[in-house]
Amino acid sequence: MEICLATQNNLAELEELYDHARQFMKENGNPNQWGDFYPLRDVLEADIQKQQMYLCVEDGQLLAAFVFHTGPDESYGTIRDGSWKHPELDYWVIHRVASFGKVPGAAAFCLDWCKKQADRLRIDTHQDNLPMQRLIAKSGFERRGIIQCAHTGDERIAYEYSSQ
Repeated sequence: MEICLATQNNLAELEELYDHARQFMKENGNPNQWGDFYPLRDVLEADIQKQQMYLCVEDGQLLAAFVFHTGPDESYGTIRDGSWKHPELDYWVIHRVASFGKVPGAAAFCLDWCKKQADRLRIDTHQDNLPMQRLIAKSGFERRGIIQCAHTGDERIAYEYSSQ
């Protein structure tokens, strides 16, 4: 498996991937995190244009995708029922992790790749997204508290990884 930046040529396949991820979430007790349409095409296009949408591919086949960018992220500005381990230090952010589920471990590969790029990472997920909570914890992230998504106002469980 390898990680590469997405291009506009990947849009149709990314839309298919996120359709699959939304269906998986619904089938696994998490129908509300991304609903029926998130992320919309314009969100994906913006992620690609900002060069922060990454693909996990193997033999030319898309396995997973995620957004990876430097902080600060306004969603992580306030945290309750906990605190950030290193609130004063710079961090990178991981959002919108999705996998086709074709190859076991593709999403974990994405998180491990991110850990090799930065010393401090933040990620969040919905309280009903138990598969993602397990993946995040298994990947060495610590649960830090509850944040409110800047784009929806919904609450999310926030996690932090620090190599230090």
